[in-house]
Amino acid sequence: MKQFINRLFLPGQISVLLITLTGSSFMAPTAAKAQQTKIYTDEEKVFKDAQQLFREEKYAVSMQLFKQTIDHIDYWHETNRTLVNTDAHYYFTMCALRLGQADGEKYALRFLEMFNSAPREQMVSFELARYYFQKNKLKEAIPFTKPPASTT
Repeated sequence: MKQFINRLFLPGQISVLLITLTGSSFMAPTAAKAQQTKIYTDEEKVFKDAQQLFREEKYAVSMQLFKQTIDHIDYWHETNRTLVNTDAHYYFTMCALRLGQADGEKYALRFLEMFNSAPREQMVSFELARYYFQKNKLKEAIPFTKPPASTT
C-alpha cells in the first residue's frame, strides 16, 4: 500500500494521469445531472402533447388526450393550476366541434354554461355557429354569430 501511495505522489506523467482519471470519474455524475432537462409529470406531458396535436389539427387523437386530462383533473386542483381544467374542457369541446361529432353541440353548450372565460366563450360560440351551419341548422347558428354584449 505504501508503494502505491509513493507512486501516486511521485512526479511524473503516470501519476498525473491517474489523478486526472480518478478526479474525472468523481465529477462525471455531477456533470451528467447538470445536463438533465425538466421532466414533466405524466399529467402535464399528456396535456402538453394534446395541445401540440391540436395545433397540428390532429383533433381525434388530441381529443382523447384532453379527455384523459379531464379524467385526472384532481391533479390540477392539487397543484393549484385550475386554469388547465378550463383549457382541457375548451380544447376537448373544440375538437368535438371540429370533428363534427354529434355530441359537439352538447359539449359546447355545457362549456358555455359552466366556464367564465370570455375569450374561450367567444371561440366556442363561433365554432358552435360554424358547426350548426355545417349541419344546415341555420336558425340555431344565428344566436352564436352575434358579437358579445359590451361590458363597458
